[in-house]
Amino acid sequence: MDLLCEFLPIDAVRRDEAIVWIEFQTAARTDESLAETSRRAAAQTARMVEVIVESAQRRGTLAANIDLVLETARLTALIDGLTLRCALHPDMDSASVARDALTLHLRTLMQQRSGAHAE
Repeated sequence: MDLLCEFLPIDAVRRDEAIVWIEFQTAARTDESLAETSRRAAAQTARMVEVIVESAQRRGTLAANIDLVLETARLTALIDGLTLRCALHPDMDSASVARDALTLHLRTLMQQRSGAHAE
């Protein structure tokens, strides 16, 4: 959980980093000299999330039948979306809401392991 929260803009330093990340990703859409670095950074982030999910699965924290590719995509999209919303609209989505949303998602995955169903 703590490692995944490092991606979220939950304090001033990480919010500033998120703004730089957003600006860089936006520039990379139209500047080919930045495109490869952007793609590589996105791939590295996804790989890190995949390693975290895979490790949790191996330790038995998450269900063994969770599709690693789909869960990596889903968790990466959640983190990206929370980052965008918190960085661009901190008055609408606070750091605590971002952390709580990520925690709820992870708890839901853990409940799937135990056979319980989240509402």
